[in-house]
Amino acid sequence: MTTTAEHPEVDHVLVETFLRICADDTARAGLDAAETTAWSETLWHALAESGLTRVGIAEAAGGSGGTADQATELIRLSGYAGAPVPLAESLLLGGPALAAARLPLPDGPLAVAPVPGELIAVRAADGWTVSGRMTDVAWAQVAEQVVALADSAQGPVVVTIPLSAGQVVAGVNLAGEPRDTVSVSGATVAGAHGVLTAENWRERGALARSLQIAGALERVLEMTVAYSKQREQFGRPIVRFQAVGQLIALLGEAVAQARMAAETAAGTASSTDIAIAKVIAGEAATAGTANAHQVFGAIGMTLECDLQRFTRRLWSWRDEYGAERFWAERVGRQIQHDGVPGLWGVITENSRTRNDSKEQA
Repeated sequence: MTTTAEHPEVDHVLVETFLRICADDTARAGLDAAETTAWSETLWHALAESGLTRVGIAEAAGGSGGTADQATELIRLSGYAGAPVPLAESLLLGGPALAAARLPLPDGPLAVAPVPGELIAVRAADGWTVSGRMTDVAWAQVAEQVVALADSAQGPVVVTIPLSAGQVVAGVNLAGEPRDTVSVSGATVAGAHGVLTAENWRERGALARSLQIAGALERVLEMTVAYSKQREQFGRPIVRFQAVGQLIALLGEAVAQARMAAETAAGTASSTDIAIAKVIAGEAATAGTANAHQVFGAIGMTLECDLQRFTRRLWSWRDEYGAERFWAERVGRQIQHDGVPGLWGVITENSRTRNDSKEQA
């Protein structure tokens, strides 16, 4: 597996520690158990005790310190491991939002409402009074608090809502991860306005899922290559058949495209780069999983095969925080607004970023 060779600022020890902690809970038995209980509590506690659930958040804000590059690498690796915990929600979504709003970070896992504006917030003497219904909330059934971006007369408000103050209707996505409906009526909660916009909120979610997709696709590639070397047909490994080799090569292209786009977007934090990354990640997830399942054949969809655990995650994540069409239209509108100079800027800036990365490596 490739990890930090291209990024010397990412600590190899951090990566090795994370993968070692994940090893037991992301093996077959651990992932089976997580689909029954909706997550792995033991894995979450192990990561939290190591400080890995707060990497990239300043110590003064209640985090573990570290860099944004380290946080994004951990999110990518969580996709690679199939880690059944809300790590992306803590490192890139809810955690940083609370830190920016100067609100305390909870000790336990965070749930995040993906759609901004589903709640209405009214200024109160001791905080904000919120009401509304949040849909597809990631990890609500296993968390103590949900972080959301509410609408108010003062503008968007980052609020943190104790789930004891609301009603949770449990649900899951295709991968078995919690995606719940949370209703709240007249609860007074902590919040801060002027911190994030609705666009910022969606972009953070899109970047998180792009990074997870890149990691999961890399794992799918490794499994596909290993299977093609072990599976024999007509007296030789199927990897030696040209058609199978071509499928694996196409899968490798999808992995490289998704990772490059996600890491570029994480490095630049550009709205356009994030939109492009989510488009590329979604397309790579669709094409990559199709090629992997062709190599595996029917066995790839069975419960006994680990491939389906990752392809179901990929199919779920590609649609969350906006599918390819949503972000492609956004890029198109931006380029249309900026005209030819804007299009040329997108092309040349991305080229410079890739060249700089190669030089640093």
